[in-house]
Amino acid sequence: MRKRKHNAIGWTHETRNPIGGCLHGCSYCYAHRMCDRFPALSMEPKFYPERLKKMQRELATTEPSRIFVGSMGDMFGDWVKPGAAVTPDHVRQVLKVCAKLEQHRFLFLTKNPVGYIQYDFPRNCWCGVSSTNGSPDPKVWRLIYGLPFDKRPMKIFLSLEPYLQRHNGAIDDCFKYFDWLIIGGQTGTEVFKPPVWWMDDVIRSAMLQDVPVFVKPNAGYQKIVQEYPEGLKVEG
Repeated sequence: MRKRKHNAIGWTHETRNPIGGCLHGCSYCYAHRMCDRFPALSMEPKFYPERLKKMQRELATTEPSRIFVGSMGDMFGDWVKPGAAVTPDHVRQVLKVCAKLEQHRFLFLTKNPVGYIQYDFPRNCWCGVSSTNGSPDPKVWRLIYGLPFDKRPMKIFLSLEPYLQRHNGAIDDCFKYFDWLIIGGQTGTEVFKPPVWWMDDVIRSAMLQDVPVFVKPNAGYQKIVQEYPEGLKVEG
């Protein structure tokens, strides 16, 4: 049995990128900086069938793990469409492999959660919304309230990473729809760190709704808060 890895991201054991690339153009994106350092990498959306085959082959003999799929891009951006470099069928191929690897838990993140609506997610998949603030911006509300109930992903989590703007309190009511909260800071040196009281507020709001919270070390929080929902706990 292949041993699970331990990834520097913190909340996942390893990352896989059978689909890469992103056109959001966020100034704080670590993937952009990696592409600047390594010319072989690209932010142009692309499907990599050879990576998907490798993912299926290697993970078939890996002990149960949390796998972050799409760490170098956004698999659900509005550029994913028929005839494009990345199509919905490519995404479905990835989800089909995830379904076969039922011992693992696969996590996805997007800034375009409406992109989730056209897919049927296997039960071992968790779908995240990536946001830089705790306010109920449109992408959060569209996921929570805009999707028909039978089209919502099985498990939904919110990733405030990097956490750049304080939530205004209105998000408190929507925590009951999330199964997990991740908070992180910007990567690199001499970058913005969210004030402690920002994190105290949003953590308190989540915990009042019994939502587990995972705070990454790079957020600069003074306490160790690294909780996992029941469905994501993996021993070891």
